[in-house]
Amino acid sequence: MKRQIKMLAAGMLLLSTAACQNMEQMWVDPDATSPEIGEITVEGAPLVYGETISIKADVRDSGTPLSHAVVSLTVDNSVMFTKTLPAGNSYEMQISEEIGIPFQAMCADGQAELSIEVMNKELKTSEAVKTIDLRRPEFQSIWFTTSVDDLSGAIELTKTDEAGYVYSADNLDIDNGMSGYLLSSMDDDAYCWGFDEALSICSLDSETPVTLYDSESSDMKIHSISFDALTFEIQPLKKEMTVEGISFLPYKKNPSDEGYVDNTFLASSISLENGQEVTTEMIDPDEILFDGNYFSTENGKLIYTGATGKVNLYLNKLYNFVFVETEYEPLATDKTYPDVLLANGWGLGKPELWYYNPNWDFGNSVVLYKTSETDNEYIYRGSVCFQSGANFKLYTGKDWGYEISPLSISYEGDAFIAAEESGKPGNYNIYMNNPLFKSCVASICVTRSKDGNSTTLSSEILRTSDSDK
Repeated sequence: MKRQIKMLAAGMLLLSTAACQNMEQMWVDPDATSPEIGEITVEGAPLVYGETISIKADVRDSGTPLSHAVVSLTVDNSVMFTKTLPAGNSYEMQISEEIGIPFQAMCADGQAELSIEVMNKELKTSEAVKTIDLRRPEFQSIWFTTSVDDLSGAIELTKTDEAGYVYSADNLDIDNGMSGYLLSSMDDDAYCWGFDEALSICSLDSETPVTLYDSESSDMKIHSISFDALTFEIQPLKKEMTVEGISFLPYKKNPSDEGYVDNTFLASSISLENGQEVTTEMIDPDEILFDGNYFSTENGKLIYTGATGKVNLYLNKLYNFVFVETEYEPLATDKTYPDVLLANGWGLGKPELWYYNPNWDFGNSVVLYKTSETDNEYIYRGSVCFQSGANFKLYTGKDWGYEISPLSISYEGDAFIAAEESGKPGNYNIYMNNPLFKSCVASICVTRSKDGNSTTLSSEILRTSDSDK
C-alpha cells in the first residue's frame, strides 16, 4: 500500500513539472514590443486588372524574433490576394511580392486596400495599410473577327458611351448566323472573348465562337454590333433554345464517348407539372414538334400533359422533334409486362438515330409504356425513330419466348404491315410499308387484350427525313 502511494506521488510530481514547463513555454512577455513595419513602396501602380504590381516593405523587431507576415489585397471587402511569409526566427525581414488580379467581367475602376500584418514570437502584431488605385485595361477598339488567325476582315467596334465600357459598330450588312471572336486589339497578346456554352455568355479565352443573330431584323440582316466590355454582353447574340429556362445543349450518351451525339440535343432535369403552360425561347412551335404523348398545343400555348416530375427533353434536329423521358418512364427500364411492351428489331430506336438497334438486341429495345387500361385492355404508347427497312416485333418481356406474333396483330393505318423476312420462310416481322424516305419518327399505339388473344397496332408518321444519320 505504501509503495502504491509513493508511486502515485511520483507520478503527480512528474505531471506537475511538465505542466509548469508547458506554462513557461506559453507565457507571453507583457513588456514585449510589437514589430515595426517600414513604408510600403509600390512599383507599377495603379494596379491594372490582368497585370501585376511589385510591393516592398522592411520589417524589424528590436527585442523579439519575428514569426511571420501576411500580405493581403482586398477589393470591396473581398480578399483577392493573400500570402503568408515565414520570418525564420530573424529580427528583420524584407517583404517583396508580385501581386495581380485577373481581368474578368464586372472589373470596374476603383480602389484596393493593400495590408501587411506582422507577428513576432511573443504574439505581438503590427499592421500597415496602403490604398492603391485599380484600373481596367485601356481598349482603343474592340474587334470582331471570324478567325483569330486571319484578321483581314475584322470589324472595328469603337467606344460609344462616356464611361468607356460599350463599343459598337453601325451601318453593317451582315447575314444572320455570323460567328467569330472578340479581340481587345490586333496584337498577339490581345484579350480574346468567345462563347461559354455552359453559361450561355461571352467569356474570356472560350474556344467556342460567338454567333450573332438578330431575330427582330426584318431583312434577317445584322446592321449593328454592340459589346459591353464591363459585363461582356454582346448584341445581337444568338440565344440557345430553352424550355423553362433550360437550354438544349450537345451531350454524350456515355461519359466515355469521344464525341457528342451528332443530331440530338438534350435539355435535362426540367421540373414540369401536369397541365402546366411551358415557356420556351428560340423555339418556333410550327417548326419544332413536341411529342404529343406528353404535350399539347392550346391557343398557341404549349401545355405539358405528362406526369408531374423531372423530365429530359431530346431535340432530334433531323425531324425537329422533341422526345420525352420522364423520371417514371425512362428510356431504359427493368419494368415488365403489363407495365411495358418492348419493340425489338433492326433499324429502330429513340431518340437519336445512331441509337438504332444494330442487331435485334434486347438491351437496345424501345420501351412502350402502358398509358391507360380498361376492364379488358392495356394501351401502350411511344414515339419511335425508324430507318428505311426497319423491321421489328413486339415482346412482353426481355426474352425471345414472349413474342407477339406479327400475323396476330391488326394494323390500323398504312405505316406498318406484317411481312415475311427475306431468307427465313415462315418468319414474319413488322415492316415499314414501302417508305418514300430514309427515316422517320412515328407515334405508336398498341392496344392488347388482357387475355392476350388480340392486339392492335395503330401508328402515325409524324416527321420524315431524307437522311438517316
